[in-house]
Amino acid sequence: DIVNVTVGGVNCSVQSDGYIAGSQFVCVTGSYTSGGTQQSSVTMRSGVMATILSSFQYTYVNPSISSVSPKSGPMAGGTNVTIEGMFLNVGNGVEQGHSLCV
Repeated sequence: DIVNVTVGGVNCSVQSDGYIAGSQFVCVTGSYTSGGTQQSSVTMRSGVMATILSSFQYTYVNPSISSVSPKSGPMAGGTNVTIEGMFLNVGNGVEQGHSLCV
């Protein structure tokens, strides 16, 4: 059983999707406020408790947007919007307002 997971010093909630017994699991990180690179760990129970420290480092970054073009579009939608910035390839997706951009 997986008891606790931290990624870069932040608790990471283990998800049932993507779980392959003995070889893979997926977790969702909580928020991190100070940035930087940290070590990760997994605490497991298999008869006895054991904590495994990862040899991989994890770095938290803050995505930032430098420009959005065009600045407006029709309420009906359908406008191609170009968003430029840094670290936009992290996370699960981009939202504009409360709508997911696809």
